[in-house]
Amino acid sequence: MSVRRTNSQRVRIDDVAREAGVSTATVSRVINGTGTVSASTKERVNQAISHLKFVAHGSARGLAGTKTHTIGLVLPGLTTFFFTALIQGINDCIYNRDYSLLMYSVYTPASMTSGKPLPLGEHNTDGLIVFTDFLDDYSIQYMYDQNLPIVMLHRSPPDGLNIPKIMFENEKGAFDIVNYLIQSGKKRIVYLKGPEGNEDSRQRELGYRRALAANNIAIDNELIGRGNFASGRAREEIQDMLARNVQFDAIFAGNDDAAVGVYEVLRKHNLRIPEDVAIVGFDDDYMSQYISPPLTTVKAPVHKSGYEAARILLDLIDGKSTVDEIKLNTELVIRESTEGVIHV
Repeated sequence: MSVRRTNSQRVRIDDVAREAGVSTATVSRVINGTGTVSASTKERVNQAISHLKFVAHGSARGLAGTKTHTIGLVLPGLTTFFFTALIQGINDCIYNRDYSLLMYSVYTPASMTSGKPLPLGEHNTDGLIVFTDFLDDYSIQYMYDQNLPIVMLHRSPPDGLNIPKIMFENEKGAFDIVNYLIQSGKKRIVYLKGPEGNEDSRQRELGYRRALAANNIAIDNELIGRGNFASGRAREEIQDMLARNVQFDAIFAGNDDAAVGVYEVLRKHNLRIPEDVAIVGFDDDYMSQYISPPLTTVKAPVHKSGYEAARILLDLIDGKSTVDEIKLNTELVIRESTEGVIHV
Protein backbone atom coordinates (compact mmCIF):
# COMPACT_ATOMS: atom_id res chain seq x y z
CA MET A 1 0.00 0.00 0.00
CA SER A 2 1.34 3.43 -0.90
CA VAL A 3 2.53 5.62 1.98
CA ARG A 4 1.69 9.31 1.78
CA ARG A 5 2.61 12.22 4.00
CA THR A 6 1.41 15.81 4.19
CA ASN A 7 3.90 18.64 3.70
CA SER A 8 4.15 19.08 7.47
CA GLN A 9 5.30 15.48 8.03
CA ARG A 10 8.90 14.46 7.39
CA VAL A 11 9.29 11.17 5.52
CA ARG A 12 11.40 8.62 7.38
CA ILE A 13 13.37 5.62 6.24
CA ASP A 14 10.73 3.19 7.49
CA ASP A 15 8.20 4.95 5.23
CA VAL A 16 10.48 4.25 2.28
CA ALA A 17 10.89 0.63 3.41
CA ARG A 18 7.12 0.11 3.56
CA GLU A 19 6.64 1.75 0.17
CA ALA A 20 9.28 -0.48 -1.43
CA GLY A 21 8.30 -3.60 0.50
CA VAL A 22 11.78 -4.11 1.96
CA SER A 23 13.53 -3.75 5.32
CA THR A 24 15.04 -0.50 6.61
CA ALA A 25 18.44 -2.22 6.48
CA THR A 26 17.98 -2.76 2.74
CA VAL A 27 17.04 0.89 2.24
CA SER A 28 20.15 1.86 4.19
CA ARG A 29 22.34 -0.30 1.95
CA VAL A 30 20.87 1.28 -1.18
CA ILE A 31 21.34 4.81 0.16
CA ASN A 32 24.89 4.21 1.35
CA GLY A 33 25.96 1.95 -1.50
CA THR A 34 26.99 -0.83 0.86
CA GLY A 35 26.26 -4.54 0.78
CA THR A 36 24.66 -6.55 -2.01
CA VAL A 37 21.22 -5.55 -3.27
CA SER A 38 19.62 -6.94 -6.42
CA ALA A 39 18.99 -4.56 -9.29
CA SER A 40 15.21 -4.99 -9.07
CA THR A 41 15.18 -4.29 -5.32
CA LYS A 42 17.42 -1.27 -5.76
CA GLU A 43 15.06 0.07 -8.41
CA ARG A 44 12.03 -0.34 -6.11
CA VAL A 45 13.82 1.48 -3.30
CA ASN A 46 14.89 4.34 -5.57
CA GLN A 47 11.36 4.64 -6.93
CA ALA A 48 10.01 4.82 -3.35
CA ILE A 49 12.58 7.47 -2.47
CA SER A 50 11.59 9.52 -5.50
CA HIS A 51 7.85 9.07 -4.95
CA LEU A 52 7.99 10.04 -1.28
CA LYS A 53 10.61 12.78 -1.84
CA PHE A 54 12.71 11.22 0.93
CA VAL A 55 15.87 13.10 1.89
CA ALA A 56 18.48 11.10 3.80
CA HIS A 57 20.33 12.93 6.57
CA GLY A 58 24.06 12.63 6.28
CA SER A 59 24.31 12.33 10.05
CA ALA A 60 21.44 9.85 10.24
CA ARG A 61 21.75 7.36 13.02
CA GLY A 62 20.69 3.82 12.83
CA LEU A 63 19.45 3.65 9.26
CA ALA A 64 20.15 0.00 9.93
CA GLY A 65 19.38 0.22 13.66
CA THR A 66 22.63 1.35 15.31
CA LYS A 67 22.96 4.05 17.98
CA THR A 68 24.67 7.43 17.88
CA HIS A 69 25.56 7.40 21.60
CA THR A 70 24.46 11.03 21.60
CA ILE A 71 21.58 12.67 23.47
CA GLY A 72 20.06 16.01 22.56
CA LEU A 73 19.07 18.99 24.71
CA VAL A 74 16.72 21.78 23.60
CA LEU A 75 16.98 24.89 25.76
CA PRO A 76 16.98 28.71 25.58
CA GLY A 77 20.02 30.95 25.19
CA LEU A 78 22.74 30.16 27.72
CA THR A 79 22.70 33.42 29.65
CA THR A 80 22.68 32.44 33.36
CA PHE A 81 24.51 30.25 35.86
CA PHE A 82 21.36 28.11 36.02
CA PHE A 83 22.20 26.52 32.67
CA THR A 84 25.84 26.01 33.60
CA ALA A 85 24.78 23.82 36.53
CA LEU A 86 22.08 22.09 34.50
CA ILE A 87 24.41 21.12 31.66
CA GLN A 88 27.10 20.02 34.12
CA GLY A 89 24.58 17.69 35.74
CA ILE A 90 23.71 16.12 32.38
CA ASN A 91 27.38 15.71 31.45
CA ASP A 92 28.23 14.18 34.84
CA CYS A 93 25.60 11.51 34.19
CA ILE A 94 26.44 10.64 30.60
CA TYR A 95 30.25 10.87 30.74
CA ASN A 96 30.85 7.39 32.18
CA ARG A 97 28.25 5.92 29.85
CA ASP A 98 30.24 7.04 26.79
CA TYR A 99 27.49 9.34 25.57
CA SER A 100 27.92 12.82 24.12
CA LEU A 101 25.62 15.85 24.45
CA LEU A 102 24.33 17.76 21.45
CA MET A 103 22.62 21.06 22.35
CA TYR A 104 20.22 23.26 20.42
CA SER A 105 20.02 26.71 22.02
CA VAL A 106 17.20 28.99 20.88
CA TYR A 107 15.78 32.34 21.99
CA THR A 108 12.25 31.62 20.82
CA PRO A 109 10.43 28.27 20.97
CA ALA A 110 11.44 25.89 18.18
CA SER A 111 8.88 24.11 16.02
CA MET A 112 8.82 21.74 13.07
CA THR A 113 5.96 23.86 11.68
CA SER A 114 8.21 26.90 11.17
CA GLY A 115 9.58 25.63 7.87
CA LYS A 116 13.04 25.30 9.38
CA PRO A 117 14.10 21.71 10.12
CA LEU A 118 15.11 20.96 13.70
CA PRO A 119 18.81 20.14 14.03
CA LEU A 120 18.04 17.56 16.74
CA GLY A 121 15.87 14.49 16.47
CA GLU A 122 15.79 10.81 15.67
CA HIS A 123 18.25 11.31 12.80
CA ASN A 124 21.20 12.25 15.02
CA THR A 125 20.35 11.47 18.66
CA ASP A 126 19.24 8.44 20.63
CA GLY A 127 16.98 10.55 22.84
CA LEU A 128 16.05 14.11 23.70
CA ILE A 129 15.78 16.29 26.83
CA VAL A 130 13.34 19.17 26.33
CA PHE A 131 13.68 22.17 28.67
CA THR A 132 10.44 24.02 29.55
CA ASP A 133 8.62 25.49 26.54
CA PHE A 134 11.41 25.67 23.97
CA LEU A 135 9.96 22.96 21.74
CA ASP A 136 6.29 23.08 20.82
CA ASP A 137 3.73 20.31 21.39
CA TYR A 138 3.48 19.43 17.69
CA SER A 139 7.20 18.70 17.44
CA ILE A 140 7.20 16.69 20.68
CA GLN A 141 4.23 14.67 19.44
CA TYR A 142 5.98 13.98 16.15
CA MET A 143 9.19 12.77 17.81
CA TYR A 144 7.21 10.70 20.30
CA ASP A 145 5.39 9.04 17.40
CA GLN A 146 8.79 8.12 15.94
CA ASN A 147 9.57 6.29 19.23
CA LEU A 148 12.34 8.73 20.11
CA PRO A 149 12.94 8.58 23.90
CA ILE A 150 12.13 11.97 25.46
CA VAL A 151 12.36 13.46 28.95
CA MET A 152 10.70 16.77 29.87
CA LEU A 153 12.68 19.09 32.12
CA HIS A 154 10.61 21.59 34.19
CA ARG A 155 7.57 21.04 32.01
CA SER A 156 4.72 18.53 31.74
CA PRO A 157 4.43 16.61 28.46
CA PRO A 158 1.57 17.29 26.03
CA ASP A 159 -1.69 15.61 27.03
CA GLY A 160 -1.82 11.91 26.36
CA LEU A 161 1.92 11.35 25.96
CA ASN A 162 3.67 9.00 28.36
CA ILE A 163 6.86 11.07 28.78
CA PRO A 164 8.73 11.33 32.11
CA LYS A 165 9.26 14.77 33.62
CA ILE A 166 11.61 16.32 36.19
CA MET A 167 10.32 19.20 38.34
CA PHE A 168 11.30 21.19 41.40
CA GLU A 169 9.05 21.50 44.46
CA ASN A 170 8.19 24.97 43.18
CA GLU A 171 4.98 25.56 45.10
CA LYS A 172 6.43 24.50 48.44
CA GLY A 173 9.63 26.49 47.90
CA ALA A 174 7.66 29.61 47.01
CA PHE A 175 5.34 29.13 49.97
CA ASP A 176 8.30 28.78 52.35
CA ILE A 177 10.08 31.91 51.19
CA VAL A 178 6.97 34.12 51.05
CA ASN A 179 5.84 32.84 54.44
CA TYR A 180 9.31 33.68 55.78
CA LEU A 181 8.91 37.26 54.50
CA ILE A 182 5.50 37.57 56.15
CA GLN A 183 6.78 36.20 59.44
CA SER A 184 9.56 38.79 59.22
CA GLY A 185 6.90 41.52 59.13
CA LYS A 186 6.43 42.08 55.39
CA LYS A 187 2.87 42.60 54.15
CA ARG A 188 3.14 44.19 50.69
CA ILE A 189 5.03 41.53 48.74
CA VAL A 190 5.51 41.76 44.97
CA TYR A 191 5.61 38.57 42.92
CA LEU A 192 7.28 38.67 39.49
CA LYS A 193 5.99 35.90 37.24
CA GLY A 194 8.12 33.96 34.80
CA PRO A 195 7.43 33.74 31.05
CA GLU A 196 3.84 33.34 29.88
CA GLY A 197 2.72 29.72 30.21
CA ASN A 198 5.80 28.65 32.17
CA GLU A 199 4.95 25.79 34.54
CA ASP A 200 7.56 26.69 37.18
CA SER A 201 6.13 30.20 37.29
CA ARG A 202 2.55 28.97 37.72
CA GLN A 203 3.54 26.72 40.59
CA ARG A 204 5.55 29.46 42.31
CA GLU A 205 2.59 31.80 42.02
CA LEU A 206 0.41 29.16 43.68
CA GLY A 207 2.91 29.03 46.55
CA TYR A 208 2.90 32.84 46.79
CA ARG A 209 -0.89 32.98 46.90
CA ARG A 210 -1.13 30.13 49.40
CA ALA A 211 1.32 31.83 51.77
CA LEU A 212 -0.67 35.07 51.67
CA ALA A 213 -3.92 33.19 52.31
CA ALA A 214 -2.37 31.24 55.20
CA ASN A 215 -1.52 34.57 56.83
CA ASN A 216 -4.89 36.24 56.07
CA ILE A 217 -3.38 38.70 53.59
CA ALA A 218 -5.61 39.56 50.63
CA ILE A 219 -4.27 39.20 47.10
CA ASP A 220 -3.50 42.57 45.52
CA ASN A 221 -3.14 42.11 41.75
CA GLU A 222 -1.28 45.42 41.61
CA LEU A 223 1.61 43.57 43.28
CA ILE A 224 1.78 40.79 40.68
CA GLY A 225 3.90 41.60 37.64
CA ARG A 226 5.94 39.77 35.02
CA GLY A 227 9.70 39.51 35.31
CA ASN A 228 10.10 36.62 32.82
CA PHE A 229 12.87 35.11 34.98
CA ALA A 230 15.18 37.71 33.37
CA SER A 231 17.03 40.66 34.89
CA GLY A 232 16.13 43.13 32.13
CA ARG A 233 12.39 42.44 32.20
CA ALA A 234 12.30 42.42 36.01
CA ARG A 235 14.07 45.78 36.08
CA GLU A 236 11.44 47.24 33.73
CA GLU A 237 8.54 45.83 35.79
CA ILE A 238 9.76 47.25 39.09
CA GLN A 239 10.59 50.55 37.41
CA ASP A 240 6.99 50.70 36.19
CA MET A 241 5.60 49.88 39.65
CA LEU A 242 7.68 52.65 41.20
CA ALA A 243 6.51 55.09 38.52
CA ARG A 244 2.90 54.18 39.38
CA ASN A 245 3.67 54.67 43.09
CA VAL A 246 2.81 51.06 43.96
CA GLN A 247 3.66 50.52 47.62
CA PHE A 248 5.64 47.39 48.57
CA ASP A 249 8.06 46.30 51.27
CA ALA A 250 9.35 43.06 49.72
CA ILE A 251 9.82 41.48 46.29
CA PHE A 252 9.77 37.80 45.37
CA ALA A 253 11.58 38.10 42.05
CA GLY A 254 10.61 34.65 40.74
CA ASN A 255 14.21 33.55 40.26
CA ASP A 256 17.71 34.81 41.04
CA ASP A 257 18.42 36.29 37.62
CA ALA A 258 15.34 38.51 37.89
CA ALA A 259 16.46 39.53 41.40
CA VAL A 260 19.63 41.04 39.92
CA GLY A 261 17.51 43.41 37.83
CA VAL A 262 15.47 44.31 40.91
CA TYR A 263 18.65 45.23 42.80
CA GLU A 264 19.67 47.58 39.99
CA VAL A 265 16.45 49.58 39.82
CA LEU A 266 16.03 49.85 43.61
CA ARG A 267 19.55 51.27 43.94
CA LYS A 268 18.81 53.73 41.17
CA HIS A 269 15.88 54.96 43.27
CA ASN A 270 18.00 55.08 46.46
CA LEU A 271 15.99 52.30 48.12
CA ARG A 272 18.03 50.24 50.57
CA ILE A 273 18.11 46.44 50.62
CA PRO A 274 16.79 45.08 52.97
CA GLU A 275 15.98 48.13 55.13
CA ASP A 276 13.48 49.63 52.65
CA VAL A 277 12.70 46.59 50.49
CA ALA A 278 13.55 42.94 51.16
CA ILE A 279 14.44 40.88 48.07
CA VAL A 280 14.20 37.11 47.58
CA GLY A 281 14.81 34.86 44.58
CA PHE A 282 14.63 31.21 43.57
CA ASP A 283 17.29 28.71 42.35
CA ASP A 284 20.34 29.74 44.42
CA ASP A 285 22.51 30.48 41.40
CA TYR A 286 26.27 30.47 41.94
CA MET A 287 26.52 34.28 42.11
CA SER A 288 23.61 34.76 44.51
CA GLN A 289 25.88 34.51 47.54
CA TYR A 290 28.32 37.06 46.10
CA ILE A 291 26.07 39.94 45.02
CA SER A 292 25.69 42.75 47.55
CA PRO A 293 23.87 42.17 49.76
CA PRO A 294 23.90 38.36 49.32
CA LEU A 295 20.51 37.13 48.15
CA THR A 296 17.99 35.21 50.24
CA THR A 297 16.63 32.53 47.93
CA VAL A 298 15.26 29.02 47.51
CA LYS A 299 17.95 26.49 46.77
CA ALA A 300 16.81 24.32 43.86
CA PRO A 301 18.92 21.28 42.91
CA VAL A 302 19.63 22.42 39.35
CA HIS A 303 22.63 20.14 38.85
CA LYS A 304 20.62 17.17 40.10
CA SER A 305 17.71 17.97 37.79
CA GLY A 306 20.04 17.74 34.80
CA TYR A 307 21.62 14.55 36.12
CA GLU A 308 18.25 12.88 36.75
CA ALA A 309 16.91 13.90 33.34
CA ALA A 310 19.93 12.32 31.66
CA ARG A 311 19.75 9.20 33.85
CA ILE A 312 16.09 8.60 33.02
CA LEU A 313 16.69 9.26 29.33
CA LEU A 314 19.50 6.69 29.21
CA ASP A 315 17.20 4.19 30.95
CA LEU A 316 14.57 4.80 28.28
CA ILE A 317 17.15 4.36 25.53
CA ASP A 318 18.16 1.05 27.11
CA GLY A 319 14.53 -0.09 27.23
CA LYS A 320 14.25 0.02 31.02
CA SER A 321 11.12 1.07 32.94
CA THR A 322 11.18 4.54 34.49
CA VAL A 323 9.11 6.73 36.80
CA ASP A 324 6.57 9.15 35.34
CA GLU A 325 7.69 12.13 37.44
CA ILE A 326 10.41 13.20 39.84
CA LYS A 327 9.93 16.23 42.10
CA LEU A 328 13.16 17.47 43.62
CA ASN A 329 13.13 19.06 47.07
CA THR A 330 13.96 22.72 47.62
CA GLU A 331 15.52 24.47 50.61
CA LEU A 332 15.24 28.00 52.02
CA VAL A 333 18.57 29.87 52.19
CA ILE A 334 18.49 33.10 54.21
CA ARG A 335 21.07 35.80 53.50
CA GLU A 336 21.44 39.55 53.95
CA SER A 337 18.88 40.67 51.34
CA THR A 338 16.22 40.04 54.00
CA GLU A 339 16.17 40.78 57.68
CA GLY A 340 16.67 37.79 59.93
CA VAL A 341 19.26 35.30 61.09
CA ILE A 342 21.94 34.88 58.45
CA HIS A 343 23.14 31.38 57.62
CA VAL A 344 24.41 29.48 54.59
